[in-house]
Parts: sequence; C-alpha cells; structure tokens
Amino acid sequence: MKNKPNGFTIVELLIAIQITLLLIGFIYSIYIFTLKLSNSWEHKVRIESVADLCMRTLTKDLIETTEIIEAVSDSISFLNIQGNKINYICRNGKLFRNQKIIHSDGVEVLQLRFRFWQNDVPLQSDLAMPDDLDPFQHLAKITRKQLSQVSLLEIWLLLSDQKRKLNLRSSLHPRNIKIGRFSEL
Repeated sequence: MKNKPNGFTIVELLIAIQITLLLIGFIYSIYIFTLKLSNSWEHKVRIESVADLCMRTLTKDLIETTEIIEAVSDSISFLNIQGNKINYICRNGKLFRNQKIIHSDGVEVLQLRFRFWQNDVPLQSDLAMPDDLDPFQHLAKITRKQLSQVSLLEIWLLLSDQKRKLNLRSSLHPRNIKIGRFSEL
C-alpha cells in the first residue's frame, strides 16, 4: 500500500488556479457591465429629469400667458395672468427664467425654439423660403395679424450631458394670447 503525501500536486494546483482566474474574470466582467449600465441609466435619468423640469416650468408659464411680448431665436418674453413679465432665455448651455437658472446637474440646454401654428398649419411668411432655411428664421416676416391668430405653440428643447443628447418637443394651445413684437431669429 502506497502512502499518499499530504498536499496537492502541481497539476492540481494549476487547475485550481486556472478555475479561480476564470471565476474572477467572469465576476469582474459582470461588475464592469453592471457599472457601465448603472452609469448609463444615471445619465439618462439626469438628463430626463432636467428636461422634465425645464419643460414643465416653461409649459406651466406659457399656459398662464396673456400676451407674448417678444420671441427670438433663443428666448421668449410674455405676461402671465397676474401681469408679471416672464422671460426665458437660453444662453451658454443654461436655461434662465427671469435671470435665474432653472437647472444644473451638468446638463446643458443647447437650444430653445418655438413654432407657432394657425389652424394646423405652421405660420409662414408670404416670402418664399428655401428648403434649407431654418423654419424659425422666418418669424420676423410673419404679420402681426397672423400672430394674433395662433392656435398652437410648439416648444423644442435640445439638452446634452456630454454623453447623450435629448430632443424634447411639447405643444400647447394658448388661451387668448395677444402677440407683441417678434425679432429676427
């Protein structure tokens, strides 16, 4: 009868080390996948929460609007039902409401745009527009009479958090809005 020495052979140790390294590699790949997925969701939730806050604030104010005073490429000014002047402006990646930043969290508002509709047709100027012209650049040529008949107001927000962009659009039906002055966009 042979006496077997206590311990492991080299082959057994190599097999054990190989199995351990495979398990560690598998667990590490699951950890990295979960970490990337978590970061992706974090960015998505952050940009969507900022978009929701900006759009909810802007839409709430516009619903309570009695007069649009001015609309330009990156801002709009109007009076609310209490007679207070509200001004939204998009500058340097921030959306301001009466000179106060609405959001933070590392999310930039790249664009704030508006389009006005009359009876399911976007307001157009009488001048022919080239196909490649930005649809917002023609607002200055729209007549005051056309603007007084706005039946729908569309709002676009383009946000970015350096990893992804979110383009958000909302529409609302203004109630008895008088239109003031519109500048070249």
